[in-house]
Amino acid sequence: MAPPSIRPPKPIQYYILPAIFIGFLFYLQFSRETPQVSDQPQLLHFTGKAMGTGWSVKVYAQPNESSIPPEQVDVRIRNEIEDVNQKMSTYLTDSELILFNKSSNTDPVTVSHKTFAVVKEAQRISEHTDGAFDITLRPLISAWGFGSGQEESPPKPEDIALLMANTGHTNIQLNEVDHTITKTIPDLELDVSAIAKGYAVDQVADMLHEIGFRNYMVEVGGETRAYGKNPKNEVWKIGIERPDAARGVLIEIIALNNTSIATSGDYRNYHEKFGKRISHTIDGRTGYPIEHKLASVSVIHPSNMTADAWATAINVLGPEEGFEMAKQQNLAVMMLIRNDNGEFERKTTDAFLAYQVKMD
Repeated sequence: MAPPSIRPPKPIQYYILPAIFIGFLFYLQFSRETPQVSDQPQLLHFTGKAMGTGWSVKVYAQPNESSIPPEQVDVRIRNEIEDVNQKMSTYLTDSELILFNKSSNTDPVTVSHKTFAVVKEAQRISEHTDGAFDITLRPLISAWGFGSGQEESPPKPEDIALLMANTGHTNIQLNEVDHTITKTIPDLELDVSAIAKGYAVDQVADMLHEIGFRNYMVEVGGETRAYGKNPKNEVWKIGIERPDAARGVLIEIIALNNTSIATSGDYRNYHEKFGKRISHTIDGRTGYPIEHKLASVSVIHPSNMTADAWATAINVLGPEEGFEMAKQQNLAVMMLIRNDNGEFERKTTDAFLAYQVKMD
């Protein structure tokens, strides 16, 4: 029998080139799945528009602080804000709030835990203020020219009385077990604009904390919450604008040390109509726009949702009653009150003083 033939050894390139190719494939796959993490802190800045206003989020990201790449952080921020908007908008025809308003059914309506949380907090503050703060005033807001209609004359007293009959925070019932909201009168409508932006701020801040960030500032329509330090290794500083037509003129600077601030005033949202200046802020006790000299209220509170609602509530109550309420609730509050000379006088609770920063 002839001996078996022996093949000559293959050149080493036969083995090396495939190995290099396979290794290159592994590198490509690994580099796609593993985000490149900077070894230096980075200031990430995200902006957008939603809820009828602009928003801004700054994250001072530390090395290896979060495994979420910046582009995904941006997506998550937008999703959080849009989710609140989709549930509580008074303009989106399919929002949870609008669908509730359109229904004339007085049976319990199950809502999301987010909408329930906002309505529950609004109701709590309504009770403290005897209805001065009220999220059922949507028909009155429209009647005074801040809705979609174009009213040519102010509502008459009898019109106000009729509209008031279909409002009132006492006409809402909440069931915490089932997360249901019940309106006891068919035509009652909700408008949570005075609290929803603050809630959106809280949702974004909580999300950032959950994915690992510890230094950030979240702002939606001026309502702001901050945690940790800024790139100067200082707590975040927020300016409070002078409450008149000019933008960017600061009257106060405060340091937000793991807390939030919300400001309410009529210096941006009002109109000259029916021969007079009409504030967009309606007193739930009377059905009429506020007319006192309180120009703006800033409230500092760990929850921006709560700060947002209290700022409006105290603005409704006015400089005297509102200040007493702020002290009673141990709130950090600054009021700016117009005097007869057109200037603004500060009025602050003791709790607010700890946040003030000396202006240059």
